[in-house]
Amino acid sequence: MYGRVRRQGTNMIKTVLLDLDGTVYEGRRLIDGADTAIEDMRASGLNVFFCTNNSSRPPSSIAKKLRGMGIPCEESDVISSGQIAIEYLVSNKIKNVYLSGTVQQREEFLKKGVDLVDEEHADCTVITMDTEFDYDKMTKAVRAVLRSKTVVLCNRDRLFPREDGLCPGCGSLVAAILYSSNREPDVVLGKPRTYMMEYASRITGSGPEEMLMIGDNIDTDIAMADNFGSPSILIGKSDTRTCAASLKEISGKKMWTYL
Repeated sequence: MYGRVRRQGTNMIKTVLLDLDGTVYEGRRLIDGADTAIEDMRASGLNVFFCTNNSSRPPSSIAKKLRGMGIPCEESDVISSGQIAIEYLVSNKIKNVYLSGTVQQREEFLKKGVDLVDEEHADCTVITMDTEFDYDKMTKAVRAVLRSKTVVLCNRDRLFPREDGLCPGCGSLVAAILYSSNREPDVVLGKPRTYMMEYASRITGSGPEEMLMIGDNIDTDIAMADNFGSPSILIGKSDTRTCAASLKEISGKKMWTYL
């Protein structure tokens, strides 16, 4: 049973989607006050989902990481671009899929019924984030793309924040593979596309005006909310957007002053 609608003036917020990297945590470090803000949101009756473009690990692994940081989280609370890729492939009955990604993500795709093949038999290639990406993996992915009818990307993020600084994102891997194969993607599933908000809307019954996106990237998090017609709060600085320095700043009733 999902939470009640929270009314504040003309705002009706039922569901909050929180970005993770740069909003809730940076690498292995919890951002100060994020846990309290999330606790306050849930205590007020809001549905809280963690919405991430990170496609290197499945939702179960992300949920485990959050629990290790003291934030209660079930697998069903996480919406990732990798998860959306699985849903896309299964719902469209796409076969002969080559996955460029981590061993952990490959196991998740197989567990959820995706028909995975090697690069020599691919009709569809899916490119996800892989922190162990190397020349051999790039070669296999390029060969798969060259023979595929469909190329699916989890996202094109250039960078993502970690506790020791910024790191290359999935988009850097995508650029190498697509440049070598002289190919453009057929489908991009992660933010700023609206697939994740559509998924949250389906399982909660929340309409766009009842969903709030909070994240630190104006080009992905905030753009997705704009594309879906939902309100948003940018974590960071902006002269043109509603923003807050951190989740700590909008904990409790203070959040409603931003809407």
